[in-house]
Amino acid sequence: MKRVVKFLERLKFSADAILTSRSARLANGRDRGQAPRDRIKNRGRLAHGFNVERLRRLLGKADADCVMVVGHEPAFSEVIKELTGGEVKLSKAGVALLEVNRGCTSGKLLWLFPPKIAKAAL
Repeated sequence: MKRVVKFLERLKFSADAILTSRSARLANGRDRGQAPRDRIKNRGRLAHGFNVERLRRLLGKADADCVMVVGHEPAFSEVIKELTGGEVKLSKAGVALLEVNRGCTSGKLLWLFPPKIAKAAL
C-alpha cells in the first residue's frame, strides 16, 4: 500500500477529500503518505455492503470536487461496473480513477492500476 501512495504522489494526484472505511489502513495513519489528516474522513458506509446508493450519500455530503474513496473488494468492482458498465476486478491495493456525474448515476473509468504498476514505476 505504501508503494501505491508514493505512486499517486509521483503522479501529483491530489484529492479534496479522502473517504475511508474505519478498517482501512489509511485511516489509522499507516500508508497514508503525505495525505493531510484533515482531508481523511472515516466512513462506516465504506465497509461491508458498500454500493452505489451509499456512494451517492457520501458524495452528497462531501464538500469537494475530487474525492478519493478507499475501501474493500468485491464492492468496489461492483460499484465501478454499475456506474460505467465495464467489468473490472480490482486487486488488493489497486487504484481506479472514475469521473462520476453529480447525481452519481453514471461514470467513466479513466484509469485502473494494479499494484504491480505502482511497484514498477518507483
